[in-house]
Amino acid sequence: MASGSHKLHMLVKMIVESSLPEGCEARFDSACNEKESDSFKQHLPLFNSDIKANENVFCNVDILILKNGMISVIMEIEESGILPTKICGKFLTSALSSEHIHDLDDNEPVKFSDNILFIQVLCHTNTSQEEKSKLRQKWGNLEESINAILPLKGSSVKKYRLLYGRLDDFAGEKGKELRNAVRNHLR
Repeated sequence: MASGSHKLHMLVKMIVESSLPEGCEARFDSACNEKESDSFKQHLPLFNSDIKANENVFCNVDILILKNGMISVIMEIEESGILPTKICGKFLTSALSSEHIHDLDDNEPVKFSDNILFIQVLCHTNTSQEEKSKLRQKWGNLEESINAILPLKGSSVKKYRLLYGRLDDFAGEKGKELRNAVRNHLR
């Protein structure tokens, strides 16, 4: 793996690629690519309309997984600034969106499926056992709270997962947990 500033993004990309069943396709933001150059700045914008216009872009995400030509999984990876406000903001702007429009598709909208899984992957640095315990409780509470309000009226996002740990955790058990979440949803 490259020694870029987005190590978790690249690790998650490898996990996702190994999780895809036949007939599914993953798209990755440039942060997930080993060689991020100025000439290749891939963004994955989500829109609240089928009209590609700045006023309709709600957010950019890190990974999209398509099944049968429709968005089935949305993923966001946070390597810093993992505050509940930022986490909830990315979730809500994604949940309020309805399609992905990109020049890869000749600017034709890629619709959301009726049953989207939204996954957020959070990385924390080495912390004390007490701090880890508090973080586990905080992120567990946040995941539980978001799932308690799903499904949101008018949104295709029906399931939410929040996975958190150190980079090493995602190379092991957390990586298996992520792989299983993706595979189970795409069955």
